[in-house]
Amino acid sequence: MKKFQILFLLFSTIALAQTAEKKVWDLLLTNKRTEAQKLFEKEFKTTSESKIEYFLLGKIIELENGKFDFDEKFVNTLAKFPESKYYLTSLMKQQFLLDDIETLGFNDNIYKKVDTMIQLDNFKNNPIVIYYKAIADRNRKNYQGYNQYIKQLNAVMNWQLCGAFENLNDSGIDIEYEPEIYPKNDKLFDANSNGKVGWYNPKVMQNEGYHTFSNEDEYGNGIMYSQVFAENPEERDVIFNFG
Repeated sequence: MKKFQILFLLFSTIALAQTAEKKVWDLLLTNKRTEAQKLFEKEFKTTSESKIEYFLLGKIIELENGKFDFDEKFVNTLAKFPESKYYLTSLMKQQFLLDDIETLGFNDNIYKKVDTMIQLDNFKNNPIVIYYKAIADRNRKNYQGYNQYIKQLNAVMNWQLCGAFENLNDSGIDIEYEPEIYPKNDKLFDANSNGKVGWYNPKVMQNEGYHTFSNEDEYGNGIMYSQVFAENPEERDVIFNFG
């Protein structure tokens, strides 16, 4: 009989927690931020750092209530959850972590969080973390660190390129240009206003994790194609990360 009582108590506790969590979300979704924070603190304050869902919910509430300055302490606490590595990519551009670096750029707080993430077992092998660490080092003129992490990223460098093709009003996204189906470099393709272009090997290889072609947008943003050929002398598994 005691076993049934214990199980019933356990199921009741789980059900109550799920109901309370739903109420917090409902309050947030109706912009009742203060009420959501009060209910969260009442129901989950003592357990918010024992379960990742509650931990993140608490931080979302803080964000909704006007807190914007999350430092490296957030990173360290998040990394304590074994499953946090599965959340990292979806959280990367949130203010908890690195925000939208491409738009806002780096600052001292972002540097601290990047330097922290690269040392944590749950995050240090993530390609995005490695890449941002490399860029952060380059920004601070630590070129040895930059080269070290770009090498660790192990990115494909020897791309063949073709472009730029017209992308007027983003129409190029809906157009299938011939390089999509013809990989040989023995002919030229109509770039649809930019003349004739063909596949080529860059004379200077970029030592980058991601390649940016800022000189290809004379007529607006353009469509660039890239391809690479890999030789595999023996049967083996190969894993590619696409970023």
